[in-house]
Amino acid sequence: MNNLRRQLLYSHLLLIGLMLLLLAGAVARFFHLGRSIDRVLDANVKSVLLMQRAKDELGELERLGGKDPETVRAVSDAIDAELGNLTELGERELAEQLRDDFAAYQQGKRSHQEVTDRAQAILELNLSAIRQADARAKAEARQSAILGIGITAFASLLALWLVRRTIREALLPLVSLARQAQEIGAGRLNQRIIVH
Repeated sequence: MNNLRRQLLYSHLLLIGLMLLLLAGAVARFFHLGRSIDRVLDANVKSVLLMQRAKDELGELERLGGKDPETVRAVSDAIDAELGNLTELGERELAEQLRDDFAAYQQGKRSHQEVTDRAQAILELNLSAIRQADARAKAEARQSAILGIGITAFASLLALWLVRRTIREALLPLVSLARQAQEIGAGRLNQRIIVH
């Protein structure tokens, strides 16, 4: 009986360990995905919004003849904020070129379209990074789901095997007792029934 209790205890502890491992893996993956999403929201989306604002203000500045100090300040502020929010390879160079192009635009040496195109390039660089981060997050989510299903299937098969083995070992003395009782019932009285 002690052997059966020990087997039940070990099999249950093993299954609980597998379930905890599965849960810990899922929680770790969720935290990792959360950090990835936060990074995209904090950096790339901010750059996209800054460049969209710069483009909008550039359009307004062009409409006003390039001389509105408030709009000039709004464009400069967006460019400065972008220079402080660099996350992608090549973004620094683009942002510095945008700053220089805007200064040249104010002196009449660059066209509105050239400055707007530079802001659009930064916007598209960050949109591309957002799309790539989205694809990575989806791939990680798929991988986590497949891993979770695999571990769950393994734990289920292990549980079935442990249950079958435990039941067989629990019933073995009863099967032996039934066989010995049949022997005695058949007239073979020299049988001994041993009870553990």
